[in-house]
Formats: sequence, structure tokens, C-alpha cells
Amino acid sequence: MKIHTFVNCPNIKQKQMPKPKKQSLFWKISGNGLMKESYLFGTIHIYDTAVFQIPRKVFNALKKADTFWAELDLNEMPSGISYSNVFHSNAEKTLDKLLGKRDFGKLMQYSVFKNFGEEKAKQISPLFAYTLLFSEQETETTSSVDKELFDFARKREKETFGLETLEDQLTLLNSSSKGQVKMLKTFLSKKETVKEGFDEMLQYYKNQDFESLNENLKDSFSSSFLPKKFLDKRNRKAVNKIVQYIVEQEKSAFIAVGAMHLHDTAFSQGMVSLLEEKGFSLKPLKLVL
Repeated sequence: MKIHTFVNCPNIKQKQMPKPKKQSLFWKISGNGLMKESYLFGTIHIYDTAVFQIPRKVFNALKKADTFWAELDLNEMPSGISYSNVFHSNAEKTLDKLLGKRDFGKLMQYSVFKNFGEEKAKQISPLFAYTLLFSEQETETTSSVDKELFDFARKREKETFGLETLEDQLTLLNSSSKGQVKMLKTFLSKKETVKEGFDEMLQYYKNQDFESLNENLKDSFSSSFLPKKFLDKRNRKAVNKIVQYIVEQEKSAFIAVGAMHLHDTAFSQGMVSLLEEKGFSLKPLKLVL
């Protein structure tokens, strides 16, 4: 079949294809009457220095900012968890009954659950149990990118804020208890597979491979663990809060959020495009991890 092209025909207007939107982990926010530039940085909630180092450029931007914002204010973490989100007292939904005797027995082999004791462990919500399991996977070289930046900001006596509370997050997550149980059972049955996925995510982040990160996100949502509007609601709420602050207070902000909050996905509008819709100019800053 002969394919006709019109590249050199002067009388036919060429349709301009939209340029693909740039994707980056690091953005400078300016314009729209801002007196000072702010920064938006995509994090991953783990930090293994054996895999990558946070670039000096990121710390230099944080030095310039008046305030530091994370998804949660790490100052409030110890008291930020509602008792009802961590433990529950419904006799029909205790963790041993939700998981079954075999998987609950596997759970009790981990030291963190041994410390609770079997009766107390039965009252732990599936979501919190999963969080505790991941805390046991950390090594001396593994921390959190968010925590690293928070500590840096605190040492320089910067004001620190949270875009939401832990209870806000847990309330949304707890709306899918069946998904939580499924996720927890998967971890217990395929620990090595989960660990491999954990390492894979680190590599995607290091390579700034947003396509693979997005595919991973699709898998998370299709597992029914997360409500489909989970990210979108959080992104919009976060953007509204940060815009109100930097405009009204006239202070610059360094905003650190999980990388998947930055760009548009099948399930959410990203913070970059939400900020642009509000009239701000966002410039991607090159990073090498």
C-alpha cells in the first residue's frame, strides 16, 4: 500500500501535535505574583544510600526556602495516629480471623508483633500491620527521603508543615479493608517477591522512570487496595493548602511529596498541572540521582 505524505505541500496546513509534557522529579515554582520562588520535589518514602544519593542541588534549594512542607508533619507523627485507625475492637474482624490461622501465625513470627503479644496483635488493623511489616525490612542504610530532608530543614531551624494529617490518610485508606487484607496476605505468602518489587521501585525512582512508576500505580489501584480517587483528592487538597500559604504569607516553600503526586496519571491530576492551572509557572530542574 502506498502511503501519501504531505510534508512538502505548501497548501496543506500541518496539524501541530502537542509536545509531550516534561516530567521531572524537581520543579521551580514562580510567577502569579509570588515574591519568592518555591520548589516542588518528588520523593520516595524510602532512602537507601547504597542505591542513590539525594543531589546537592536539592539541599541548596531547601536552604533558600523559608519553610519545608511534607505530606505529613514529621514533628507530629508520634501523636498523629488515631487509636481507632491502629487498633479495632470488633470481635468479628480481629486480625487472626481476617487473615486465618496460618497467615496470622506467620505474622506472629516477626519481632514487632511478638513485642505486642498475641492478644494485642489480634486487635491491630490490617493497614497498620502492613506498615509494621515494612518497617522490619529497613536496614541501617535505609531511611526515608522525606525524613532526610525534614532533618536537614530542622537543623536549619526552618518552619515545617504537613499537607495533611496521618489520620486523614488512614481514614481514606481504611475505606478499603478487603484490599488491605489481600495486600497483607500477599506479603506474607510472597515475601521475596515483595522485596524484589521494593528494590524495583527504588531503581525506577533513581532512573526517574515515570512510565514504570505509573504502571506500578495502576497495579496498586487494580488490586482494589486504594480508592481510585485517592491520589486525586489528596493532590487537590495539598495544592489548595500550599497555594493559600505561599500567596497569603508571602513565604517560599520547599514541598516534598511522593513522586507519583507530581504528574497526571490515569487516576489523578498531578500537582504540577494543578499548580499551572492556578496560574503559576513551573520549570523542571534537571537532576541526576
